[in-house]
Formats: sequence, C-alpha cells, structure tokens
Amino acid sequence: MMDDKSSNSDMSVGAIEEEQETISASIRLLDFLEDSRETALDIFNNAIKVIENHQLQIQNLSSIGADNANINLDEYHSVFKLFKDRFPNIFKGNCYSHIFHVSVKHAHDELSIDIELTLCKFYSYFSKSAKRVEQLKAYYDFVNLEYKVDIEDALCVSSFWNSFGLIEIRPQTNNCVEEYHD
Repeated sequence: MMDDKSSNSDMSVGAIEEEQETISASIRLLDFLEDSRETALDIFNNAIKVIENHQLQIQNLSSIGADNANINLDEYHSVFKLFKDRFPNIFKGNCYSHIFHVSVKHAHDELSIDIELTLCKFYSYFSKSAKRVEQLKAYYDFVNLEYKVDIEDALCVSSFWNSFGLIEIRPQTNNCVEEYHD
C-alpha cells in the first residue's frame, strides 16, 4: 500500500497496490483514491475498505509504504500506527525519494550562495546568445534531460519529479526574469 500526501493540493492521493509472489514478483494497481479528508483514520479506513473490496487476505499484508508526512508515519498517531496496532508484524516502508528531497531542500538553507540568483545568472548568460542556447541544448542531450524554453517552468518547480526536481525556487522580489523581458 502506498500513500502520498501532497502539500500542494487539498486532495490526498493514494494508490493501493498488491504484490503477488509466484515464480516472480508482480505488482498491480488495485485502486486509486482521492479524499479531501487527510486524517490518519480516514486514510486507514479507505485502505482497509479497498483491501476488503478486493477480497485480499489482509493478514498477509507485510508492509505499508508512504511519503514521510507525520500523518502517514508518525510514531504515536498515524496511518502506519493504526496498521501496526492491527497487524503487529507489519513493516514500515519509507519513500527514499521523499527523504532525499526533504534533505536537499533543508540543505539549501545552509548554502553560502543564493541559488535563485545563481540560476537567474545562468539563464541570463545562456539566453542572450543562440550559440550558447545550442551549447546548453547539447548539454541537456548529454545528460538525458528535456530542454525547457520557458524559464518560469524551470524556476517555479511544482514537483520534484522533473529535471529541476531538487531545487524548489519561487522568485519573489527582484525577479530577474521579469526584468530581463521588460
């Protein structure tokens, strides 16, 4: 079972998956849930309902994987705690992508440089010359990334799953991109 608490929306999105072990392991999506109520009890009840609707043997549930929001994995009151109370042998499966993202996000606060300003300078350098843009495109091809023309998409990242995923930047004041286009 996997759950992702998105702080960017008012909906909780959950994917309930089943892994069957035969000669090889297979995973299939059982259900996809949207629920504006984000309490641990609501998420737990939704998961139990899906498991029962698909007539799975719930006693065979071995782990629960989720993002690292307190609602999912907190020690005292969380979705994991509710499962653990009911199934004492269940394992917690943390999402390492979320752990890495949060670590990098907080590490940015400790940097001695201003990442926003540095990225704006990079953009300014490359955007003023067609030859430099071609060099940048060649670099993107080399590292297997998609080149984006719209700098607002690159600077205002809404999700960490894209090419600038570990840098969440929202220009607020002295927006060099707007000044450049004025």
